[in-house]
Amino acid sequence: MEGGKFAFNEEEVIGNTFIMLFAGHGTTARTSNKIKQILPDGRDPTFEDFESFTKIRNCIQEAMRLYPPFIGFDRDLRICTSFIAMFPIDYNPRHFPDPETFKPSRWGDGSVNPDAFGGFGQGPRACIGRKFSLAEATCFAVMLLRDWRVEVDLAEGGTPQQR
Repeated sequence: MEGGKFAFNEEEVIGNTFIMLFAGHGTTARTSNKIKQILPDGRDPTFEDFESFTKIRNCIQEAMRLYPPFIGFDRDLRICTSFIAMFPIDYNPRHFPDPETFKPSRWGDGSVNPDAFGGFGQGPRACIGRKFSLAEATCFAVMLLRDWRVEVDLAEGGTPQQR
């Protein structure tokens, strides 16, 4: 922690980037194959294809749980304004066992109570674009993985840990 804020040095950022890229190599390859299976002709995904990309959608929801798109929201009560923070909700071990672990499978096994996830808000003030946003993010990820191959070039400057 540096000055009250978490900070990574350059070596930690590079190391974490490599871990994310290489640790997920097999998963990325399987996901890419699944995309080719669902979209064999390279066409753009349609809304009907959305349900076929469950694992990608689960990854997006888990990423949103770990890194909420907004930190919270305020409620104007009659006597005061109250702020509701998202992190304690999305990191509650009662609803999300092992809450600091990226575990997309928790969204597909029925163990998550959808009301415990605060990414889009809840109740009458919940985001009306929730389903559209998830569909759009899923299609973006599908098209990104369909059209691009992500790899790390270790030709110059790679450390032994990165190789």
